[in-house]
Amino acid sequence: MARYDTQIDPFNAGEPDMPWDDPESYIGEEENEPATDSEGYQSPVKQPDNYDAPSDDAPSQGSKRLQEKRGQSVNRDSRPTPPVANSRKNGCGCILTVIVVVVLLNVLVPALAFMPRCASLDIGDDNIEVTWDLEDEEALDPDQLTADERSLEEQCAATLDSIASGGGDARTRVAEHFAQTFQQRTGYAVGEFSIDTNAYAEWATEGLSYRIESVYVFDEPGTAPGTVYFEATTADIAGFTEEFYERAYTYLSEQDLHGAGVSALSNAQRSGLQEIFNDLLDKYRDRTSDELFAGLEFNRVGDAWAVTDESYSEAVQHMFWLY
Repeated sequence: MARYDTQIDPFNAGEPDMPWDDPESYIGEEENEPATDSEGYQSPVKQPDNYDAPSDDAPSQGSKRLQEKRGQSVNRDSRPTPPVANSRKNGCGCILTVIVVVVLLNVLVPALAFMPRCASLDIGDDNIEVTWDLEDEEALDPDQLTADERSLEEQCAATLDSIASGGGDARTRVAEHFAQTFQQRTGYAVGEFSIDTNAYAEWATEGLSYRIESVYVFDEPGTAPGTVYFEATTADIAGFTEEFYERAYTYLSEQDLHGAGVSALSNAQRSGLQEIFNDLLDKYRDRTSDELFAGLEFNRVGDAWAVTDESYSEAVQHMFWLY
């Protein structure tokens, strides 16, 4: 650090003049010009040197290096620790995946085996129409059946033919179901409008056609000895039912008969609903339903087969919309 001599002798200097003693002679015009008095006294002037005193806000070089070292230590310790592979967890995930795949295969493959192939898919504004291509599927080969399977197939065919020709009680069930539904929806009995439920049941059942897909004869205890699966089509019962009741509601409202509790109907009122019923039977005479999948179970009776009541009821209900 450089030092400079001054005109001040700290041991021999006299008493200094204070600013309030002589204000007029205290400060000169220039900032660095010393103030003088009448005796020639000159106040000391600070001389510049090369020393730059550190400020309170600026850290020293040593503190900077210390902070840098500390920062490097913090940064090094704060680096994320690389994940440690958990081989046990990955092994459990693989095992779980294998189990899920096996379960899906066991559930989906048998279900897909009975599904027909989709030939086309038409998506309209609000409707989805699916067309199934069944022409190329292999038909059941009677030559590959055993004697028991062949006799079981013949008994199933006889049962379905009987339904279509009016045998058994299938037509009775269809007629009774129509009568119950009519009364629930209109509030009237079919006899009040002279609706012929037998004509409806005949139209619904005579349109039955089928194709036997598979025949199984079982020896396991607790199961039916024989089961036959088939594809079937019937009359378009769903389409007829929807249009008939839509027109019936409109007619009853126009005649002020809907919920009016009329005790006696006129002949004109009866004939109006009869006409709607007969017209729709003619309209849907040649219309058929989409193909559906059903099955029948049989028990042995001596050397013959007899269809079980439960499977017969379920098949009739499914084919003719008895819900």
